[in-house]
Amino acid sequence: MGIEPTSTAWEAVVLPMNYIRRKWTSISIPKIREKSRGRLPLFSFSPGRTSRAYRTARPNKMDRECDKTMKRSTVTMAAGLIFTAAALKLVFPAQTAEIIRSVRGGSETSAAVQETVSVSQDILAQPATVTINAAEFLGMAETSAQQDLPPAVNEAVETFLASQEPYEDLAVPVNVSYEVELPSFPFTAPVTAAASSGFGYRVHPLENLTKFHYGTDLAAMSGADIVSFADGKVSEVSSNETLGNYIRVSHDEGFDTLYAHCGTVYVHEGQSVKMGEKIALVGSTGKVTGPHLHFELMRNGVFLNPEFYLAAI
Repeated sequence: MGIEPTSTAWEAVVLPMNYIRRKWTSISIPKIREKSRGRLPLFSFSPGRTSRAYRTARPNKMDRECDKTMKRSTVTMAAGLIFTAAALKLVFPAQTAEIIRSVRGGSETSAAVQETVSVSQDILAQPATVTINAAEFLGMAETSAQQDLPPAVNEAVETFLASQEPYEDLAVPVNVSYEVELPSFPFTAPVTAAASSGFGYRVHPLENLTKFHYGTDLAAMSGADIVSFADGKVSEVSSNETLGNYIRVSHDEGFDTLYAHCGTVYVHEGQSVKMGEKIALVGSTGKVTGPHLHFELMRNGVFLNPEFYLAAI
């Protein structure tokens, strides 16, 4: 009953054309017969071809003209319906089989087609919604903002935010995050000392300008040991006018640490280090007002506040 969903688009065309042919011939053929000298049978459906009886019953010019008109009409109608069926199958492949069933369904044709078209319109009317996880899109792991942080870390966060209130009109740099993303691996403080200048906006001690400070200055004594924050590999050992002698170490989970204004350096690039291993001595190289360690912490290239992590130790 009905035809299977695998039926071709041609089947969807032939069925309605049979119906159109019956309606069309009931009007056109009697007129042709009136002008003919013989009895004309109904033409066969095949486009561009009439029955043998019809071909032998064309005794005058009027009959030939009628024959040409019938052929052109049949071919035009078939081409139009084929194009329509192909377009429907291309745009609504899943609904084409339902339309074919409804065409063969007799008295239920109109209701079935209307229902199918209504379903298609409902599908098109629904907005396309795409949910993107921003952290995955940026190639970063989800932040640990949902972690249960130690009370000391929460206190450090509150203290930091209060210190930044005078600079609330200044935008946070795009490569900076105030989130706390505690790593799963163990870590330690690079020196035992209090912070003398914190992370965030401050008035630069030498330039007397408001600038963002991308690390924390730890007021250690000259010659004190600087140790590695965690297990990792030394990715850079270099020096410049601002940082002086500095070391960069790469750790797991995308974390990196930088140790600047060093005096003596004990490691080389490419060397593996362990958490707490001595890598340098505190110095006063570069642009400084006195000996200290400038310590930076990054994750996937984004600067984090080292004080949050030192508070967790």
